[in-house]
Amino acid sequence: MKAWMVSWGDPYDGCILIHAETRGKAMHLGQNELDCDVFIEMRAVRIKGLDDKPITYQNADDVGFHYTDPEHGDEDGYMLPEHFTNYCECDICKGGKCTNQTT
Repeated sequence: MKAWMVSWGDPYDGCILIHAETRGKAMHLGQNELDCDVFIEMRAVRIKGLDDKPITYQNADDVGFHYTDPEHGDEDGYMLPEHFTNYCECDICKGGKCTNQTT
């Protein structure tokens, strides 16, 4: 399954990593995750290194992806592992999906 970074807002407000078959499905899943009734500009960009792999802090780190989090971040502003959450609901991820998943 293809991995995507879905971001929203203009200017950029945030993003999530998810698996989806197409860019359109990725943006639809991102919209569902936001649970928002108004239109929000969304973008989906492939993160090929996470294809067919569970979205975990370590797997994301291995392909060079880091969430920024000024409140819960390290000295570089990157989110600390204990604050990472996998939002993906696909079969690849949900077997090991849990809040603060780090492996």
